[in-house]
Amino acid sequence: MKRIFAPLVAFWLRLTNRYEGAGYSMGRSWLDSSYTSARFDITQSTREQIVRKSRYFEQNSDIMQRAADLFECYTVGPSFQIQPASSDPEWNRRAKAWFDRWATLPDVASRQQLSTLLGLVARAWFTDGEVFINKTRGDSGIPRLQILETQLCRTPDALKDDPTVLDGVEIDARTGRPTAYYFGDETKPGQFSGIRRVPSYGIIHVMEPCRPGQIRGLPFCYSVINTLHDLDDLQKLEMRAAKIGASVANVATMKTGEVTASSLRGGGLASVRPADRAQAVKDVSGPETIILNEGETFQQFATERPSLNMQEFWKQLTMKVCAGLGISYVLLYPETMQGTVYRGTLDMSAVWFRSRHAVIAAAAQDIWEYVIGWAIKNPGLTNLGDAPEDWFKTSIRAPRAPNVDVGRNSAAQIAELEAGITSPEEIYGPRGLDPYEEARKKAEWIRNIRAIATEYGVAPEEIAAGVKSAASPQLTEPRGFAA
Repeated sequence: MKRIFAPLVAFWLRLTNRYEGAGYSMGRSWLDSSYTSARFDITQSTREQIVRKSRYFEQNSDIMQRAADLFECYTVGPSFQIQPASSDPEWNRRAKAWFDRWATLPDVASRQQLSTLLGLVARAWFTDGEVFINKTRGDSGIPRLQILETQLCRTPDALKDDPTVLDGVEIDARTGRPTAYYFGDETKPGQFSGIRRVPSYGIIHVMEPCRPGQIRGLPFCYSVINTLHDLDDLQKLEMRAAKIGASVANVATMKTGEVTASSLRGGGLASVRPADRAQAVKDVSGPETIILNEGETFQQFATERPSLNMQEFWKQLTMKVCAGLGISYVLLYPETMQGTVYRGTLDMSAVWFRSRHAVIAAAAQDIWEYVIGWAIKNPGLTNLGDAPEDWFKTSIRAPRAPNVDVGRNSAAQIAELEAGITSPEEIYGPRGLDPYEEARKKAEWIRNIRAIATEYGVAPEEIAAGVKSAASPQLTEPRGFAA
């Protein structure tokens, strides 16, 4: 008996001992998904269609437009700073000064400064899912940067059957590592010519893959692209209903049928009635009075679109879109919220933006090594002098995070600086300022205050708060900075 029932029990356990999520139910819709590698899921046609929709919403949706603005603001900021951090402070100062001069015209087209260029990179990354930075040279031979949009990277027709070229990217057959990129010139919309091969070391591919082995990037809205579409359709339909409601002012119900405002414009109710009943409706002085026959009604049309339920549904869809984008709803639409909850939401947003900033910082580090590496090899043109071995080290800080209590955060930063658990770079960097330059400005300010105080015979602290007597040795260097 045991030999007979043992296989039946094992079969029954295989049927009942399982994950319910793996089963199919007639009560649920079929999920059209796949179980394959990223390069087969994210095909060229799939990626291009999502990018097309993402660009449409960036151009026509207030949600996408505001989200892109926030993304650019909190990943790059108003004045992106790359601070040298080698072991030679004097070389750091010279390198910083030369790099800042170069950063005023880094674009090969000489139109944007570096901060603006990186802001454009961040925005293209958010909307298109990726952007390419070509490390090239200007006519003078000085390093320049060229921003290339996602549609310019494409596979040449002659290589469409080559398994090592996927969606414009040439990969190593063994490791899957990109070895080159192919870029074309867009002569007309959708038409490309002069496709050229650029080795991977000459390209900075700004993207953040969501799966291992992913070759090309996807827009941040890829998971909520249909929700954005539904929200856009809903807004258009509600606006259409509101316009129709606003265009209908009055509705009159007659014995012969219903008469609307459009049919009354010719001369009122009398114009649509038989001649023998024209006197049934007349105007009197003051507020308009309408006299109707028995069985006839006249009422003003009122619309309540969108309803409260529809407005709440609209908000829920918007919150879904924000969740898919990764940007908090309260940043797009600030509302009344309890302070602790608000602060916690902004702290989570700050961590999210810093994580995205890391990708921009990696691209900026690559730019620094490309530009300063060239400058070191051409000392006659740059006057940088001998570079230390660790010349490539930098300090790049994220922009200031969104916060709800500036005064509280400022006091906390001052306390952390005095306790030695933070550094001036972490305070000045997010504000787009060079901490050592600010230290020199502070020292110059103190020196000038002391000179003016001596000239007029007053104490320095009487002119500027926080400036001690000239005899005080503590102000030889500003607090928080080494000699």
